[in-house]
Amino acid sequence: MDSFSCNLLIESKKHVEFLEKLHRIGVLTTPYRQKSADRYLDCWLPLLADIHRNHASCMLVPPPDVAWIFHCHRLAPGPYRKYLLQKYQDNSIEEICSPFLFQVEEDTTKEAVETRVEWNLRFPGEPFFLNLKDPSIDMPITESFCDMDGFHLIASVTEQNKFLWQVSDRKFKHDTFLQNAVERYQKFLLLSKSFHRGRGNDSMIVPTYDIDLMWHTHILYSIARYEADCIRIRGSFMNHDDSLNDRSSGSDLEMAFQQTKEAWQELYKEPYINSSDVALYRGEPPGEYYCLKFTCCDPNEDLLTETSAVDTQTPRPLEVFRDLPWVNAQFGLIPGEMAKAFIAVTRCGVHLKKDGYVFGKTSLGEGYFSLCTREAYLILLQKLKVNVRIATRKLHEHDMDTCRLCFRKPTAVEAIVHDQLVEVLDMLRACQNFAWVQYNATGPYKRLCVGVPATTRIVEPFPLNCVLNDSKSTGGYTLGDVCDAAGCSGYIKETCKPAQVDSNRALPNVRGRRRDGGWGFVIGAGDGGCACGGCGCGGGGCGGC
Repeated sequence: MDSFSCNLLIESKKHVEFLEKLHRIGVLTTPYRQKSADRYLDCWLPLLADIHRNHASCMLVPPPDVAWIFHCHRLAPGPYRKYLLQKYQDNSIEEICSPFLFQVEEDTTKEAVETRVEWNLRFPGEPFFLNLKDPSIDMPITESFCDMDGFHLIASVTEQNKFLWQVSDRKFKHDTFLQNAVERYQKFLLLSKSFHRGRGNDSMIVPTYDIDLMWHTHILYSIARYEADCIRIRGSFMNHDDSLNDRSSGSDLEMAFQQTKEAWQELYKEPYINSSDVALYRGEPPGEYYCLKFTCCDPNEDLLTETSAVDTQTPRPLEVFRDLPWVNAQFGLIPGEMAKAFIAVTRCGVHLKKDGYVFGKTSLGEGYFSLCTREAYLILLQKLKVNVRIATRKLHEHDMDTCRLCFRKPTAVEAIVHDQLVEVLDMLRACQNFAWVQYNATGPYKRLCVGVPATTRIVEPFPLNCVLNDSKSTGGYTLGDVCDAAGCSGYIKETCKPAQVDSNRALPNVRGRRRDGGWGFVIGAGDGGCACGGCGCGGGGCGGC
């Protein structure tokens, strides 16, 4: 494959470090200010254009608030360059800036001092550094800032302030992972050529977050070099657009991701998500992310300890939330997160499984109910009751068809099928007991403990590999197994009324457990989608199932 015009592995490290520094000084956690918008549009861009027009040799370094808006604007290279051409008849003024630098008041480097001097010469009434805590700068964002010829910069800034959370996993500090991400990004660019040729230039190809980090880095390093690399690798320039963030089932983003996976499999004969060297959507940032004390991963920590070592200093989320009561489904948020406990859905059609949620209907309406709510377990009990009835009927029909009740000795195949059906029925009843114990507990975490051995099916703060602290009546099944057995997806008819239960439908995609503890056969086509919590995708989107 062709190499890039910059070292993406090294530059991506600088990129993440840049985001971490902005976070530490509060830029990513402070509400956006109209003042910062004005400083970027009315001071910084004119300064860049003037310096570039006069062919000055200085390298400019922006203040933190301006650096962040500048960063987000360039991540939409098409609209960004269009704006510069309309405003300054020059679309390459960013070339006189280092892509991942900003300065603070203590900086005394030559570039930092020269930038402040040039700013003060042109804008003597505007201080170079802005006190983000000053209440006098609080003003509503104007429409001109929100909509710049069809590009919504404020939406981009709002969305990008969460990007650090998606790339703060410890594996982003390791060269092996980053090198693999560079290679995947190159394959992603090659795929986009045939992807857009077959579906049109307006079609959306969706990256996983390891690829997206390299994509962001490539653009931010130099838009001119990014364009040249795109033309060399895929034959034309490719714009980047982060404006879509609806990850619900059936959304444009979710469907585009499914198409991307299929296209990748078809071209490269390998799964798009094929190993741990892939970064998927981690969900919305937890509340701790918006605190200045939030710290990212330790770069010196061995990547191999991610799944094997136990952090004895930090208690597991399960222990932290042990004594919490049930969350109010109507108004509550999931403990430790900013996500709603109930996500209402009105769109008709199939709704896939979503990590940590159960799809169903209560007096609040239809939608996804978090496993932190009692409503979720009531829905699980209803689903499991139907599945037990179906499994019982199937077992009875099999025994009648094979004349088992007539005392005829069954064939070997008939005996195996009978044992498998009994095993599925026993599993469903054990899962019923699990859901019943949880429903009658005083809180969502009170009766749970982490299963041994631990699995990768963990969605904090609700690990789906949990078992009950008294698992005798539940067969040692995990919470994820219960969700799989119930079928956590759903369907809303075109009349927007809940679908009636069909006793002839197939069993959900549940699996029998072999005597050696492994998973065996599969019965039924299920409700669609991935197993609840099976892939950690968070319900679809950029990097999911």
